[in-house]
Amino acid sequence: LQNKQSNYDTDVFTGTIAEVEKLSNKKYTNTDGKQDIAFRVIADHIRAIAFPIADGQLPSNTGAGYVIRRILRRAVRYYYSYLEAKQPLLYKLIPLLAKQFENVFPELEKQKDFIGKVVKEEEDAFLRTLDTGLKRFHIYTQSTHGSAITMENIEDPEEDWKVTMSYFNLREKYESQRAQNIVAGKFAFELNDTYGFPIDLTQLMAREVGWSVDMEGFEKEMQKQKSRSRSASVIDKEDWITVNENGSSKFVGYDSFETESNVL
Repeated sequence: LQNKQSNYDTDVFTGTIAEVEKLSNKKYTNTDGKQDIAFRVIADHIRAIAFPIADGQLPSNTGAGYVIRRILRRAVRYYYSYLEAKQPLLYKLIPLLAKQFENVFPELEKQKDFIGKVVKEEEDAFLRTLDTGLKRFHIYTQSTHGSAITMENIEDPEEDWKVTMSYFNLREKYESQRAQNIVAGKFAFELNDTYGFPIDLTQLMAREVGWSVDMEGFEKEMQKQKSRSRSASVIDKEDWITVNENGSSKFVGYDSFETESNVL
């Protein structure tokens, strides 16, 4: 295709990659290094984020909305860790994407401001907890054999005491699994529940350092949370509020362009 060996070298992606270069002040060199992988992840993921939002699906904690949120947060982690970008970046790519596909998917151009706002809000929310979660993950995956703490991500000397205490607390709490290079299910759940790390992001980070995740333990913690929610009679309907109980609906779109209906 276009005499290229990779789809990332075609004009479908090169414009987006060039824009990320400008925004991050980093150079794309088309290698398998972490920095270049980050460029490709962002160029790919921004499409998977923008198009469904244009179709009306907002990021959320359940269903299709959670797929968008997971994809978006994975992209944020890549630019934060490997492009040293600490401020929202993805939303700045929406106008470029909308222009590129204006004749193919005009809905993107029509809704680009709204999509950009949604994406930026998601980036802001995750960036508030990402740094702390990454530090805790780094602490967790330090050597289990008493080596010195090396926290290159922590630049503030006043944080030394907190880092040291976190290191030893994590070491004592999860020593048996850490000794086997396993991310404990309970710790993976903490990253998910407290810091907003989707489990597939934790799995990805674990693989990058040669570790695995105790998924059975993670699922147990998830079930415990669901049980606590049920026992507390908490009904989470995301953005939905039931107005009329036991309502029914019938699709009439094959025969009519308009109809009157009761909101459920």
